[in-house]
Amino acid sequence: MLRASFCSLAVLALFVIGLARADGAKTKSDKNTKHTQATITKVDAEKNTVTVTMKGRNGKEVERTLQVAEGAACFDSTGKVAKLDAFKPGDDIVITRKSGKITEMRMHAEATITKVDAKEGTVTVKMMDKEGKEVEKTFQLMEDVEYIDTTGRLAGCLPVG
Repeated sequence: MLRASFCSLAVLALFVIGLARADGAKTKSDKNTKHTQATITKVDAEKNTVTVTMKGRNGKEVERTLQVAEGAACFDSTGKVAKLDAFKPGDDIVITRKSGKITEMRMHAEATITKVDAKEGTVTVKMMDKEGKEVEKTFQLMEDVEYIDTTGRLAGCLPVG
């Protein structure tokens, strides 16, 4: 049961990273980009900072205040563009950092994985749509998808196609 839960969590992380990097293009600047799961503890829209708790390299919870880069992309749980002040303490988010600043923030959207097809490179999930109705969606993964563990470290690569 624990193993199945961990695998589900890993695939969900893979799904989130796959969506966030759906352009499939890798550049030299991607080496300085980090994706991290975190929970917001404070948002200061005036200072353009977000304080979050996340797992550190040693696996323990750490709290960090991060600067939000100018022009950073922020998305709510439905994928719509949102302003920084739409994020509240307690929100679970995925942040993308480059050179120490947040370049993208996405609120977590809950989904249940119903099918993974490695041959076809797809993940099917059940989730709520914008109107609160449960729907099933299949997502095509792009290129080689990297997935992260619960500490935010690269856990592996799933070749697609």
